[in-house]
Amino acid sequence: MADAKPEAKAEAKPDAKPEAKPDAKPTPVRAAGAAKRTKKVVEAEGVAHITATFNNTLITITDLRARARAGSRLRS
Repeated sequence: MADAKPEAKAEAKPDAKPEAKPDAKPTPVRAAGAAKRTKKVVEAEGVAHITATFNNTLITITDLRARARAGSRLRS
């Protein structure tokens, strides 16, 4: 078997991806059609109404026109 050719080394595939480094951070990917969030303007003035009873505590945040903006009901 003197005619036997030595096996050729396997060539790297041109479309093969190189291995990622273990300390490399993945890049964030946005969903298709995702828009940037806009900033929400918040009024700086308001009134906090607190009602405390034996069982409940009600907290309501209103604007200067007495329209409720946020509320919370705590039971103890």
